[in-house]
Amino acid sequence: MDDLRIPLFGTTNERGGEGQPPDSAAVTPGSPVRGGVQTVAAGPAGRGDACTGPVVTAMPQDGLSTGRRTALPEPGATRSPAEQEGSTLSGRIDPRITRTTQAFEQAIVELASERPVSQISVAELADRAGVTRATFYNRYSTPLELLIQVLDADLDRGHRLEDERARRRHSAAELLRLTTAEVGNHVERFRAIYRLSLDDPADSGVYEALVRHFSEYTLAFMARGDRSALPDANPQVIAQFLAHGFAGAIKAWLHDPSVTKDDMIDAAVACAPAWWASGYLPRTS
Repeated sequence: MDDLRIPLFGTTNERGGEGQPPDSAAVTPGSPVRGGVQTVAAGPAGRGDACTGPVVTAMPQDGLSTGRRTALPEPGATRSPAEQEGSTLSGRIDPRITRTTQAFEQAIVELASERPVSQISVAELADRAGVTRATFYNRYSTPLELLIQVLDADLDRGHRLEDERARRRHSAAELLRLTTAEVGNHVERFRAIYRLSLDDPADSGVYEALVRHFSEYTLAFMARGDRSALPDANPQVIAQFLAHGFAGAIKAWLHDPSVTKDDMIDAAVACAPAWWASGYLPRTS
C-alpha cells in the first residue's frame, strides 16, 4: 500500500496540553512496528524512553516503555502547541513528541484496518504503539478521536493542493473534478477503515466525522468565493445537504463492488450545484 500522507475537508481537532500530534505526520500501514528498538537510560522516575536509531538520553515525562520505527515528519510540517512546549531552548522540536505522535497514528491506522475502531481498546492501542496508556490519555480521550484526527489531517492535505492548482489556471470544472478525485484517493488509502466503520452501527462516529468534515469545508468554500452567485438560503442547511450527499455517494461506492471510484467521482461532479464553480473565483462582495 502507498504511504499515507495524512490531508481534505475540515480541521484537525486540537486538545491543548503536552504531546498534541501535528496534522502533518506520515503514516505507512503495514510497516514493521516491533523491530529495531533501542531503549535509553531511565529518567529519575524510573521510566525508560525508547527510540529508533542512535541511543540518546531521554527525560521520563513522555512515558514511553518500548519503541518502534516510524516515518520522519515532512519538511515544514506544522508544529502543534505541545510540540512547541516540548521544544528545546534552541527552538528544535523534541523528537520524542514526534516519535510518539507517529507511533499512535501508525498504530490506530493498522488496528482500525483490521477491525472496527469500537472494538479497539486503549491498552491494545498503547501496546501496538509501544507506549503507556497514561501517555495515550495525555493526548486523546478515545481511539475514535485519534482515528478521526488522522483521517481529517489526510483530507486537509488534499485541500491544500487547491490553491496551487488554481494558480496553474485550471478551469473551475477541472478544479472541481481534481478536488473530488482527491477525496476518492483519500477514501481509497483508508478503504479498509471506512468499510469496517460503515458495516458496524457502533462505528457511526467515523461516518459522522466524514459528514462533519465535508460540511465545514463547504461553509469555508462558500465564504471564500463569489457570494453574489450563492443561493439565498441558510448556509448551514446548504452545507449539511451537500455533505450528506457526498458522504452518501462514498458510502454507495464502498458498499457496492460494481461501483468504481470513477463512478463516484462522476456522480459527485454531475450533482454539484452550478454555483459551486464560483468558489474557485475571486470574491466580489
